[in-house]
Amino acid sequence: MPEEDTTATRVVDGACIFLNDPGFPGGAGCALHALALAEGREPLTTKPDVCWQLPVRRSYREVELPDGQAYLEVTVTEFDRRSWGPGGHDLDWYCTGSPDAHTAAEPVWRSLRAELVELLGAEAYAVLARFCEEHERRRLPLLVHPATEAARGTGGGRGRTD
Repeated sequence: MPEEDTTATRVVDGACIFLNDPGFPGGAGCALHALALAEGREPLTTKPDVCWQLPVRRSYREVELPDGQAYLEVTVTEFDRRSWGPGGHDLDWYCTGSPDAHTAAEPVWRSLRAELVELLGAEAYAVLARFCEEHERRRLPLLVHPATEAARGTGGGRGRTD
């Protein structure tokens, strides 16, 4: 099981030291993200793991089988407020549950390709991509995030990908 990284960026005025305020001459937002884009690199190459992995959550569970064998189960899912543990509901800045965060033109499996390849590996990502492409091609219903449904104005929680 991976070891937890205990390194953290310094907090200045209540925010990460790399957060540039609106009006900053180099542009607002994460300076490390901007650096990567300016250099033509993926932001995950310059940002701390905890930053580039959001909103994706990877968790680990050791599964023991009845015959005494065991394997490591790796789950990749949304990192929502509950994932932060007690007090997570108080994170006002954390917005993945908001419909405003669900308006991208591409599905997350495409837009976060680099991050998912880094988390899953290229081979597992290829399997995921084939599965998602097949669903799109056949127009099969997928479980859609409730905030995506709200952003589309359709309500529900189970809907088509189109």
